[in-house]
Amino acid sequence: MIYCTNRVRTILNLILAMMATAVFAVSTVAQGAGQGNKKDDELVIKTPSVGLEVSTTPDFAKLGLPVYPGAKYVEDKKENGLDFSLNIIGKTDVHFLVAKFRTPDSLEQVREFYQKKLGKDVTKFTWKSKDSDMVFEIKHAKDQRFVGLKVVDGKTEIHLVRLQGIDEKSDDDD
Repeated sequence: MIYCTNRVRTILNLILAMMATAVFAVSTVAQGAGQGNKKDDELVIKTPSVGLEVSTTPDFAKLGLPVYPGAKYVEDKKENGLDFSLNIIGKTDVHFLVAKFRTPDSLEQVREFYQKKLGKDVTKFTWKSKDSDMVFEIKHAKDQRFVGLKVVDGKTEIHLVRLQGIDEKSDDDD
């Protein structure tokens, strides 16, 4: 998992809890109404007032972040990617995407790539030197993006995360 602030971790935990609750509640209603549709790696449920889509294969184009050239998407049953969308009539749509990639390139090479590509869009950079974990944060009202980097088994692991629809105040607002 990427290194992140307590506030970001709390928001991500709340979203995950909300997703689990929404999947259970909406799928129960949809099964009773016969409106659920499930493929191998996705769940799509639509009711007149709620739309829920969950997939373990994220749409990389929706990440709003560049994928490091040559990096391979990690398909891991324990930590698979996630593409989650919740639409409720009268409420702001919520989208949450997570994808993990690996490359044999050095942490320094990958850091330089993201530093150049993200440039001035980065609102905060955190480097936890003892673990070589790095996080680029891009935070705007109702749109937060994170790039987490770390070395795992001699390869650089890249975590790309996007959260839309939830207004995150900066950590300086506490």
